[in-house]
Amino acid sequence: MALEAMLNNKTFLATRLDSLKLNDTFEAKRKNLGKFTGSFFITCFTQTAYEVVPFWMNYGGRKKSEKLMFRFVNFASRFRDFLKTDYCLTSSEGKLFYKIDEWGETNNRNGELGKALGETPVNMDFDTRAFVGQVTLCDVEYRRALDEVFTSDNKITEGILPSYNVANLGRYKTIHWTHEKETRIIVHLNPPEQKYYDHICIILDQSIFHGLEIVLSPWVTKKVDSQVREIVNSADISKEIKESIKIIYSELYGQIRV
Repeated sequence: MALEAMLNNKTFLATRLDSLKLNDTFEAKRKNLGKFTGSFFITCFTQTAYEVVPFWMNYGGRKKSEKLMFRFVNFASRFRDFLKTDYCLTSSEGKLFYKIDEWGETNNRNGELGKALGETPVNMDFDTRAFVGQVTLCDVEYRRALDEVFTSDNKITEGILPSYNVANLGRYKTIHWTHEKETRIIVHLNPPEQKYYDHICIILDQSIFHGLEIVLSPWVTKKVDSQVREIVNSADISKEIKESIKIIYSELYGQIRV
């Protein structure tokens, strides 16, 4: 269950922007930006405080009884306090640097030059093919499908080293998704042209889970109810935070016909 990984590892999973798991095909369709989408990763939330039937129907995996909704306290206003920037994790279980100087120094020591100079390798648990360039929190803007955000060229200059406008990647969806009222964490890796990882996981301080409300699925079973409570009770977080977490039944329990 994803809840177990989130609590024990203190992580949010961020999906690559060109992943087939994302619901809006416009996400990665920007003229001349296809080669950059593999370096953008997103974690999605909704600003809606109440339960939305399409969310329960369409998100959270295929097992209806195991779907969960998470309500975080003061998440957006304190995001920078919760984010830990020592490293993030890749889908291949390697670590990625946040700081370009640490990334550069490690590449130099562990690369051909370092070997030639007899340098001792360092940070062997880090994947040095990329590093975290930027982490932002933003509200998604919804535009019509023919809006210039989706139709413009995005290639700013020509030449040996052309430049591209990648600023809108991950920030816009078509108006057909307005009901999501989405806020996103966007992680941009460097170098910009890569498709090394299916997803990455950002590391969080455990305090982000203080006061967390876990809403059980409208189709929850007694078995899943017990599993969720056991995951919380045995999670690698402080006793104070465990005791602050609430597990409640959906307002729609037994009310949705499929």
